[in-house]
Amino acid sequence: MLVQIYSQSGNRRWVTGQSMILLGTGMVAVFSLLCWLVGASSQWAGVQINLLLFLLLTLNVSPILVELICRRFDPFDAKHLFLAYFFLIFTWSAFCEIKFEVVKPGLAVQVLDATTRVRALGAIVLGLAAFIIGCYLPIGAHLASALPVLPTFPANRVRLVSYLGIASGLAAFYYLMFSAGGISNFLLNLGTWRTVGVLAGVGYLTFPISTVLPASVLLLLLRALHTFSHWLSWRVLWMLLLITVGLGPVLILGFRVTLVPILVQFLMVWHYKRRRLRLRFLLVIAAMMIAGLSIYSNFRSHADILAGEALSEGVLLRTPGLATVERVVQRMDQGEPYRSLSSGVLEALTILVPRAIWPNKPPTAGLAFDDIFFYDYFIARGDPVDGLKSGIPPTVIGDALWTRGIGMVILGLLALGMFARTISTWGARSFGPPLQLFVYALFSTNLPIFVEAPQNALNTYVMLGAMCVLMVAAINVRVTGGRRLVPL
Repeated sequence: MLVQIYSQSGNRRWVTGQSMILLGTGMVAVFSLLCWLVGASSQWAGVQINLLLFLLLTLNVSPILVELICRRFDPFDAKHLFLAYFFLIFTWSAFCEIKFEVVKPGLAVQVLDATTRVRALGAIVLGLAAFIIGCYLPIGAHLASALPVLPTFPANRVRLVSYLGIASGLAAFYYLMFSAGGISNFLLNLGTWRTVGVLAGVGYLTFPISTVLPASVLLLLLRALHTFSHWLSWRVLWMLLLITVGLGPVLILGFRVTLVPILVQFLMVWHYKRRRLRLRFLLVIAAMMIAGLSIYSNFRSHADILAGEALSEGVLLRTPGLATVERVVQRMDQGEPYRSLSSGVLEALTILVPRAIWPNKPPTAGLAFDDIFFYDYFIARGDPVDGLKSGIPPTVIGDALWTRGIGMVILGLLALGMFARTISTWGARSFGPPLQLFVYALFSTNLPIFVEAPQNALNTYVMLGAMCVLMVAAINVRVTGGRRLVPL
């Protein structure tokens, strides 16, 4: 009886908490939209900027605080992964730029008036508010209930599919290193390969190396995790060796935005299928990851590994979201035309077609964005006039403003929020079958990529979807004597 009363009280508290979030976030959204439309007041510009900065921080942490109070907090919920990266890209960079005047040299707009900053902050706060509203609307839960539950996988078929995936990833890695003249030559020309090399027709090799390979190891871990009875056993040692094999090629490729989701996927599987990880432990892991990625960034760029300034710039100021959005706002106000929405759809739908087959395949949206909005930055840095401009992600707010203005910010982030609610509800995390957790881990950990580069994230989702369909079908479907496909 006491348990039932406590459960009812907890449910009422949770309903109240969600209602407060929706109401408060809606009010913030209205205010930030007004700031976008009106701009800065000559007398109150400083107050507007500080208030928007405070609202940005409050919105970013409020879902975590409310869910902690209501005892509903799940660190691996898709929306919290998104909000954590949003904090790093936008909230943290906004405080660094406004309060400490710290930004990458050359990224800030040359003539920054108060209206540009207010409108940029207003767009960021409005986008975050739309995402949070989408997360707490019940639409996502209703959509999740309509999705099928994946079946339990057979062990023998899992091993076959996983080892085939590992073999394909290692084969792609070998071919890429062979084409580059060896690992040492590849590392010496890593920056060139990340731009020119991808366009030269070998970009299709990155997906089996950075996604198929570690995903196959993750699937094996899910199958074997419940059998780990002792730490010092041959099965555990073999699994650790496979994890090392899965992460090694990704480290050599140098894509940190790919490495972090992989690490989170392994933590997520352990959290749901072995032992729950406490929030304090996860915060320590996050700090270690930031430090490790900073050192790795300096090592990759041949800088002083322990240089303090380089360490902070390598991760904490890697993508200054506010400065990027300010640049977009200024250029769009000067008459820069909107990006065609169809071009982004076409890029996602044709991402599976290698450039070796389609030599005239259009360049990616990220290259076009850098060439339009940061041309002067790259020229001032010493890059050739006709060279490829790459290295500054458009961010989810900047990309939306470039595509269709403030309306796309609202609709795009609202849709992302509802999608986060849908996959989190569908995941059925600790209670779901292993194969369902596998798919959820892949999609939820790649959701934060939308914060930095929405087109890249959309392309990744298309490839992930194709991979998951093939793997789930290979694991759970057999061909009978006729031509029917029958679930195992």
